Amino acid sequence: MAPDINSNIYHNIFAHSQSMICVLDTYGTVLLANDAAWKMLKLKGVADFLNTSCLDIVHPDYKNVFECGLDVFAAEQEVFPLKLVRADGEILDVEAMFTALDDGKYMLEARDITERKRTAENLKDREQRLQGILNSVADGIITINKKGKMQSFNKAAERIFGYSSLEILGQNISILLPKEDASNHDQHLENYETTGFKKILGKVSREVSGIRKDGTEFPLELAVMELRHGIKRYYTGIVRDITMRKDAENALKKAHDELEMRVEERTRELTQEISERHRAEDGLRLSGEVIESLAEGVAIINQDFLITSVNPAFSVISGYSPKDLLGNCPINHAALSKGGAHYEQMWEGLITRGCWEGEFWNIQKDGTHYAERLSVTTITNPDDDVRQFAAIISDITKRKQDEERILYQANYDNLTNLPNRTLFHDRLEQGIVNMKRNHKSLGLLFIDLDGFKLVNDTLGHDMGDILLKEAAARLTECVRDGDTVARLGGDEFTIIMPGLDEGVNAPIVAQRVLKALSEPFVLAGNETFVSGSIGIALFPEDADNAADLLKNADSAMYQAKEHGKANYQFFTKDMNAEVQDQLFIKAGLLKALERNEFKLVYQPKLDLSNNSVIGAEALMRWHSPDLGLVSPVTFIPILEETGMVIEVGAWAIREACRQHAQWLKQGLPPIKVAVNLSARQMREPSFVKIVMDALKEANLPSSALEIEITESMLMSDVPNVVAALEELHDFGINISMDDFGTGYSSLSYLKRFPIDTIKIDRSFVNDIDTNSDDAEIIHTIINMGQTLKRKIIAEGVETKAQLDILKLYNCDEVQGFFFSKPLSPDNFVTFMNDFESNLH
Repeated sequence: MAPDINSNIYHNIFAHSQSMICVLDTYGTVLLANDAAWKMLKLKGVADFLNTSCLDIVHPDYKNVFECGLDVFAAEQEVFPLKLVRADGEILDVEAMFTALDDGKYMLEARDITERKRTAENLKDREQRLQGILNSVADGIITINKKGKMQSFNKAAERIFGYSSLEILGQNISILLPKEDASNHDQHLENYETTGFKKILGKVSREVSGIRKDGTEFPLELAVMELRHGIKRYYTGIVRDITMRKDAENALKKAHDELEMRVEERTRELTQEISERHRAEDGLRLSGEVIESLAEGVAIINQDFLITSVNPAFSVISGYSPKDLLGNCPINHAALSKGGAHYEQMWEGLITRGCWEGEFWNIQKDGTHYAERLSVTTITNPDDDVRQFAAIISDITKRKQDEERILYQANYDNLTNLPNRTLFHDRLEQGIVNMKRNHKSLGLLFIDLDGFKLVNDTLGHDMGDILLKEAAARLTECVRDGDTVARLGGDEFTIIMPGLDEGVNAPIVAQRVLKALSEPFVLAGNETFVSGSIGIALFPEDADNAADLLKNADSAMYQAKEHGKANYQFFTKDMNAEVQDQLFIKAGLLKALERNEFKLVYQPKLDLSNNSVIGAEALMRWHSPDLGLVSPVTFIPILEETGMVIEVGAWAIREACRQHAQWLKQGLPPIKVAVNLSARQMREPSFVKIVMDALKEANLPSSALEIEITESMLMSDVPNVVAALEELHDFGINISMDDFGTGYSSLSYLKRFPIDTIKIDRSFVNDIDTNSDDAEIIHTIINMGQTLKRKIIAEGVETKAQLDILKLYNCDEVQGFFFSKPLSPDNFVTFMNDFESNLH
C-alpha cells in the first residue's frame, strides 16, 4: 500500500526530515518539497523549487537513468545512487528512492551522502597510500598479534623470506626463525604480556638469524616495537637482510687498499666538480637577479607546498609582504581554496603534465579584488621526483575590466543600460526554448513612444535622450524580476514576459506601461507628455520562433497606433479570450453597482494584549450573474483604470458604516471597521465629505472607522493626500498604512503623515518561522513602530508558529486565516458571539 503523504505521521516526517523529500507528478514536476530540499540544494526558498522538473537538479551523467520512467523506479522500491547539482553548481552525492503515492504521484527521498562518500574515499585512499608506503620501503615490515600470529607482511618481507603474504598471514612468526630463536621469541612475548618486562622490544635493533622458505638461514637485523589499538596489542618487527652487509664487511679490508689508490684520482675529480659548481652558482645568481627584477610575481614552493622564496613583484601583486608569505601555504592567500574547481584542476595538471595555468579573481591582503593569471610548474630532480614548484603570477585586472566593458557594450544600450537588440534576441530565443520545455506561454510587448519625434525635433536630442532614460526606468518598474525590458533602438522598446500561465496577465502589464508613460516627463523644467503604443504577441499562439514573434508584435504595435495611439493591441485581429474577458468585465462593472452585485466581507482583527476582537477589515467581493465570482485582483485594477473606483469606493465606505451600525443594534461591542482606499479616491475633491457623510448617515462616531492606505498612494499626489489625511485624522478617524515594507518604507512618511497604525505585509509573515531575515524585518518594524508610538498589526497569520513569534515580538494586533477567513455580515456576528463565549 502506497504511503499517505497527508497523514500526520508522514507530514511530520516530511516537515522534519533531514533528507530531501519531494512529491512529483508523472512528468517529474516538483509539486511539493520540504525545507530540507531547498536547503540541501542551496535555493533561496521552496518557491524556487516548486513547479520545476526534478531533472533540472540531476547531474547530466545521471539523467539517462530516468528514461525508463518514474513508475519503474517506484515499483523496484530500491535505493540507488544519484548525483544532484546545487544552485551554486556544487555536486552532491545522494542515495535516492522513489515511492508511488495513492494519487498517481511519486515521492522522491534523497539523503546527502557526499560527506560519507568523501570520508570513505579518503579512508580508502589513506589505506592505499599507507600500503603503498609499506610496500615501497626496502625493509621488511611484519605485524603480529599477542599470540605471535602474523597480521601483515609487506613486499620487502616477501622478497626477504620468499613467502607470499597469502601463504604466511595467520601463521606463527616462529616459521621465520631458527628453532632456538623462535623459542626465545615466544618466551619473551609471553613474559611481556604477563609482566610488562621488555626483552625484545625497543628501538635498538639486534642481529638474529632468519629462515627463508627454501630453508636457508641468513643473517638479519630486527627491531620490534609495540602498537596499541584500544585494548588490543600488536607488535611490529622491522627486518633487514644484512647478508650483503656481512659480505661487505668481509670485503671491506680488500676494498680499503683499492680505495686509497683511488683517493688521489677522486681528489682531482672533486676539484673539477667544485669549479663547475662555482660556475653554476654564478649562473644561478644571475638568474636570481633577473627574477628579482621581473614585473611578474615569482614564488618557489617546496614539496610540502610551503613558500620558500618570493620576488618583490609577487608581494606587490598579492598585497602580502615576504614575511606574510614565507613558510605559508600559497592557497591561504589565493582563490585556490581546497576543494574548489581551480584547486582540483591545478593538481590534475601538475600530476599529469607537470604544469598548470589559469585565471581567476583573487583578494589582496587589504581586501582588494584583482584578476590574476597563475602559472605553476613542477621542478624535478634527475630521477623525475618533484623537488619544488615554481609559481608565476600576473595582475590582469585591467585586461579583465576591458573585456567585461567590451562584453557589456556589446549586449547593453549605452544610453539606457537596458539590454540591446543583440541581448534581446538571445533572451527571447532562450525564453521560447524554456517555455517549450515547460509547456508554458510567453508574452512579447513591442512599445513605441508616441510623440517622441516631436520632442526630439523641438527640444533637441539631449532632451530626447533624457526622456528615453526616464522612459526606460519607468518600464523597468512595470515588470517582474524575471522579465526583460530591452531597447531595440530609437524610441522602440520591448518587454519579454515568460510564464503567462502563472498569473501574469499581458494586458495588465500593458496597462501599467501605458499609465507609467502617460505621467509627465520634466524636461528643462517643463512638463512634456508622450504616450505609448503597444503591440502584444504571444508564444505559442501567435508564433513558435523569436523572429516571427517579434514581427507579429511589431505589426500589433502599428495596429495600436492606427487605433489612436496610447493603447495596446494583440496581434490577432479578433481579440483572444483574455481580452474578451476584460471587455466583459468592464461591461459588467458598469452595471454592477446599480444591480447590487457588490458585497463586503469582513475579516476580524485581534488585540494580542487581551485576546479581544477590536476590529475588522472590509473586503470587496463581486458576484456577477454572467461571469460568476470575479477576483478582486481582476476587477479592482479595472475600476482604477476606468475611474469607476470613485463611485464604487464611496459605496464601500457607506456600506461599511451602515453594517457597523447594524451590528451595534444587534448587540455587538463597538469596533473599528477598516476600509481600503485608492489614490484616485483621495484625489477627489469631495472625498473627505463622502467619508464624513457616511459616518453621519450611520450615526457612528469617527472612531468607528479606519482608513487603510498603501505606501505607494502617499507618492501619487503628496500635497492633496496630506491635506485629506490630516483632515480625516483631525476628525478622529484612524489612519493605517497597509502593506508596509513592500514599497518605499521610508521613516519620513511616518513622520510627515498622520499614521496611527502600521500593517506588516503578509509576504513577511508567511515565512517568519522559517526565514530569519523575514523574522528580523518584522522584529525591527515592531520595535520601530513602538518607538514612534504607532500600533503594529500583522496580516496573513495562518499558523500558531507565526502567532507565537508575533506574540514574542510584542506585536499589537493580528488578522489572518488562523483566526478566521473573511466573513459575511451574519457569519461575523456568529464569530463574535462564539469568540466572546469561548473567552468566558
